[in-house]
Amino acid sequence: MKQGSSGNRSSNCSVNNSSGSKGISSTLLALITVAIWSTTATTVKLLMASIPNLEALCVSSFFAFLFLLALNLVSPRRRALMRQYRPVDYAKMAGLGFLGLFLYSALYYYGIGRLSAQVACIVNYLWPIMLVLFSCLLLHERLTLSKIAGLALSFAGIVVLSLGGGAAGGSGGFAAGVAACVIAAACYGLFCVLNKKAAMDQNITMMIIWLTTAVCSCLLGLITSAVPGNATATDAAAAAGASADSCLSASLISGKIPGSWTLLSAPELLGLLWLGVVVDAAAYLFWAIAVNNAKETALVSNLAYLVPFLSVLLSAVVLKERLTMSAFAALLLIVAGVLVQEFVKPRNNGQNL
Repeated sequence: MKQGSSGNRSSNCSVNNSSGSKGISSTLLALITVAIWSTTATTVKLLMASIPNLEALCVSSFFAFLFLLALNLVSPRRRALMRQYRPVDYAKMAGLGFLGLFLYSALYYYGIGRLSAQVACIVNYLWPIMLVLFSCLLLHERLTLSKIAGLALSFAGIVVLSLGGGAAGGSGGFAAGVAACVIAAACYGLFCVLNKKAAMDQNITMMIIWLTTAVCSCLLGLITSAVPGNATATDAAAAAGASADSCLSASLISGKIPGSWTLLSAPELLGLLWLGVVVDAAAYLFWAIAVNNAKETALVSNLAYLVPFLSVLLSAVVLKERLTMSAFAALLLIVAGVLVQEFVKPRNNGQNL
């Protein structure tokens, strides 16, 4: 959601998509996409008040899959591509889905359940830094002083946020929530790098990825539902005085935060449709069109840096969350780290490590 499930995505994870958009400017389309992604944390936080995290992830991912399936089926070129791909290609797509969106989303949803929506969003914005780190490790891109400075600034933001943890507005298990969001950001950063190396049609790849996420969420939910007493595993661990890490393990094993899967009401169904169709699928395609049709790609792609600020603003308005000084300082440090590694270029090769 990118963020969201796949929400906050910059040009580093954009797709090559030849679709045109003549009736709307690339900048306006990018702004619409940014606004959509900014709703992710708040929407998930509202839904998880009554829906277990795995249920929300399963249903919204299945909606995203159906939307992309419909788009791919109406395209003769993509229908032909789907017939050309081998089973091993689909297996690679499924593997990307497990790492990049199932693990990412499950951990991010857990973090949102443990933290305020704004804090979860701020920590999740480490993913561009993680992308840079994995690009250096796996794609052998040069590690420059500006990238090191960006990493240091962003992780300093996590330290500041952690030191101010008790006042950050979470519901308990603050350290576990932060840890989950950091690992989620790492999963998404690694996904972007591996997805770039795979170089497959992104509409088809994302369709399989969302299907994989839906299936994994459903299977894990079915498995944990068969375990006696799993619905209250997290609460039991907390009541017994377990550590935050133990609470995280219990919640991820149980797949509940807490409670059993429920029949969805109309508002809940609409919220999941919004997450799946609009945030996870349509906005992703909007962003691809905006970046590919932009006269100035950098100008459009840099609008993604508005996502965490708009997310914080939305959570303050809708959820009445108060932005603490530690959270605000962390937000500035993390975004500054992203900007430094993005815009500060080495003057000579001596800065490369």
